Formats: sequence, structure tokens, C-alpha cells
Amino acid sequence: QMGEPPAAAPALKAAPPRYDAKAALVDLRQTGSLSAKAIRAAFKNLPQDATDCYPAAALAAGWHKAVTVVTVKMEIDEDGRGARVHAKGGPPGLSECVASAARRVRSRQRPDTGIVGLRFKLRFSL
Repeated sequence: QMGEPPAAAPALKAAPPRYDAKAALVDLRQTGSLSAKAIRAAFKNLPQDATDCYPAAALAAGWHKAVTVVTVKMEIDEDGRGARVHAKGGPPGLSECVASAARRVRSRQRPDTGIVGLRFKLRFSL
């Protein structure tokens, strides 16, 4: 039929943002008397606990970065517990949640003397 404009193509919808980032523990550095094996055992649940932190923080902040890094500095005290945790990076709320997860770290092996200082990064990737 003449005079009618051609039908418009359907609009393309943008893919919805993803909030399913996985956390990986990287660049772990320690000072103190715990073995690497004891540290790995103490931190075995932290990547999953940190992964669980990501969706709510990213959604609330509208955060859509493919890679996000949270830097953590903490200690394992004389009783083998996570202590003096400081975390920074990522969308608002993520570092606080990661710090809370790091405070739950427990080492079955106690430091021989004093505390163990730790620095590491949690890399969140979509």
C-alpha cells in the first residue's frame, strides 16, 4: 500500500546488567609464624563469602564493572581469629561486607608468637 511508512524494526534491548561476579583471592602476603598451608585452610571459605557480598552492593550502587578489586589488610590474632581488618575498593558496601567476612576467618593453627599480618586482594570478575 502506498503512503504508509515502512514498519519500524523492533528496538534492541540492552542486556541486563550482571551481578554474579566471582571472587578470587590474589596477591596474598603474610608476615608471621603461620604456615602457608594453615593460611590457605583458614581462608578457604573467604572467596565464596566475598562472592556472596557482591550482588547487593553492586545492585545498590548500579555498579557494572567487569573487574573489581577490594584490597584487604588484616591480622590473625593469638587465638587464630581474623582481627584488625581494613578493606577498601569496589562499590559502596562491598568493602564493608568483605571486611565482615574476613573477621570470620579462623585458623585452627595458632601463631607461634604474636600475630600474623596479612595483605591480599579479592578480585571480583563477571
